[in-house]
Amino acid sequence: MSGTISDYSKKPLTAFFEELGSAAPAPGGGSAAALTAAAGAALLEMTARLNAERDIKKTGKAAAGSAPRILKFEKIKKSLLALVTQDAKVFLKS
Repeated sequence: MSGTISDYSKKPLTAFFEELGSAAPAPGGGSAAALTAAAGAALLEMTARLNAERDIKKTGKAAAGSAPRILKFEKIKKSLLALVTQDAKVFLKS
């Protein structure tokens, strides 16, 4: 790695892990933590969607607050994914 970080959201996950395991200083722990947190947010998003679908099957409509909750988890996930790349770029600048 030559000190240039590209957008990890546009690369395969295997490329991120190859760079993470290399001797390059970045990506590092911050990027890995952001990726892990994004996975957690995605799981929360999935759970909210499953609960909304379950409510629709039972009552014909999603519970109040389902849509905003899903959008919130989706927004958090996207923000955390952006931090994967941002952390690596900032680390290389310092």
